[in-house]
Amino acid sequence: MRVALLSPAGRGALAVIHAAGEGARARVEAMLGRPLEDRPRAGTLRAEGRAVDEVMVRLVPGFTGEETVEITSHGGASADAVMAALGGTRVSPEELLERGVETGALDRLRAEAWVLLPRAATELAALVLRDQAEGALSRAVEAMASPLDAAR
Repeated sequence: MRVALLSPAGRGALAVIHAAGEGARARVEAMLGRPLEDRPRAGTLRAEGRAVDEVMVRLVPGFTGEETVEITSHGGASADAVMAALGGTRVSPEELLERGVETGALDRLRAEAWVLLPRAATELAALVLRDQAEGALSRAVEAMASPLDAAR
């Protein structure tokens, strides 16, 4: 299982964490004490008999194509505590996206757009990158390549 902090590190009101890979769902369900759903549900994550944090959790498609749980916790030290309690291997968001390329869940163009999106300097840049992250550029490149491939 890989655990990534998707929101900026440091002090903040909320943090978004993805736990992805084999065992992610089972681990979070055990800590939460109930099954997960696709819609967000509030609960208390517990580890070793103590409350770690009040969180919102849901199952999401994720970037890797593997089972993925999204956890919205309090930020700062609370997010660090949640990640420590989850266990697994801590990875950066970029490493999680690279895993998506490895599994075939994302192509390189989409992964790069997701990496660049948080750094967008303008609203227009963010809109274009979001569109590319959702696959618009990949589809356009594929459409351009198809007639060439057919001619060969």
